Amino acid sequence: MPVPRQQSDFDAIVIGGSYAGLSAALQLARAQRRVLAALARDWGQVTFFLNRAFDPSAAQLAALADGRRRVMAGLFVVPRTSVGNTLAAQLGCAMEEGPLGQFVQTDGQQASTVDGVLCCGDMARAAGNVAFAVADGAMAGVAAHRSLIAALRAMSQQAGAHGASLKLCEGAAL
Repeated sequence: MPVPRQQSDFDAIVIGGSYAGLSAALQLARAQRRVLAALARDWGQVTFFLNRAFDPSAAQLAALADGRRRVMAGLFVVPRTSVGNTLAAQLGCAMEEGPLGQFVQTDGQQASTVDGVLCCGDMARAAGNVAFAVADGAMAGVAAHRSLIAALRAMSQQAGAHGASLKLCEGAAL
């Protein structure tokens, strides 16, 4: 049976394991940070509907009315979104209302309005997009790593002011 770890045993905790969360965790892991990825439940079977974002023409409806089935490799829809849990609100993150639903307000580095809380993916974007989610996750991971470097530098400076020494090693210049 695995031994539970203390929160202090990790440099960063990534909540969510979709494209953005895993992209953030990857950036941190590549920077040799200790990362805990807390994954939500399995998405299960996903069914897509038009959700009134698209009104098919009479010709499009007639093409499917004869009972034939169409095999598709994918289907693009523009659904309304909602934040799936209350964690961002519990932490005090500011929310924004976008054209498709509510999302967490972030800056260009994916930082929320709460110090130390970075958000990425669909919960931090006015409209969901896999490519942008991956990019936002990478940005959040790099920003978290930079934040940890800055904290080590501050500790090093404080230790130096008190006559102690603290070695700071950076794996990469970011």
